[in-house]
Amino acid sequence: MHGTIIKMKSLERFFWNQYAKSYDNLLRHYRPYQDLLQEVCGHIDSYAKGRSLRILDVGCGTGNYSMELSRRGHRVVGIDFSPSMLKRAEQKRDGGSGWPQFIFNDLNKTLPFMDDSFDAVICINVLYTIPDYEQFIEELSRVARRPSLIIMVNSKKPLSLRTAIKHQWNVTKGMQRLYALYSLATVGIWNILISRRQRTGAYRPTSTEEMKRLLLSNGVWPIRIFETYVDGVLGMGWWK
Repeated sequence: MHGTIIKMKSLERFFWNQYAKSYDNLLRHYRPYQDLLQEVCGHIDSYAKGRSLRILDVGCGTGNYSMELSRRGHRVVGIDFSPSMLKRAEQKRDGGSGWPQFIFNDLNKTLPFMDDSFDAVICINVLYTIPDYEQFIEELSRVARRPSLIIMVNSKKPLSLRTAIKHQWNVTKGMQRLYALYSLATVGIWNILISRRQRTGAYRPTSTEEMKRLLLSNGVWPIRIFETYVDGVLGMGWWK
């Protein structure tokens, strides 16, 4: 049994390591991804009101949110369990400020931080990969100060390549439209595999109501819960 678990974790890490090779095409070419990044960072800035916050980016991937928040003056720590994702994140760092910082960590285990370490926590399209939602959010709560802000985005339904293409098609024109769709083809292959795992129950999408219940049951007072990105739901609330 123990050997089976190790094998599953190894396959999971291999999947995300391979995805890392094309993941940043989303940032370069996919308008909904770009819009979501600006939306999340805008909510953080509104909460900060000019302060420099210490922020935890859970499942930071190639570091796009961590980098943008650091550029806005925040002190961000990104964690992920994919070495390839983290390697690409590190390559984007501007060594001058020392931020963001990136740390390898299994998101299903205890986080390598003391209690009350962060002013805000973001978790963008990661939750569906976590087997135990409750334990995961409890751990996020442990490392968050009081008060603090949490922003969590998760799939509302299994990913649909057709829906993703439709979104991109509607916000681009001419050759830009064709070039963007071509560049996103490799990302689409990985999203098809993610969608299959969501449909079989290996990954878990979250409805709007479930997101609200999930936050409330873990001591987060929801500020806003609404549909966002591509068939996604964004939950934002306070830990008081």
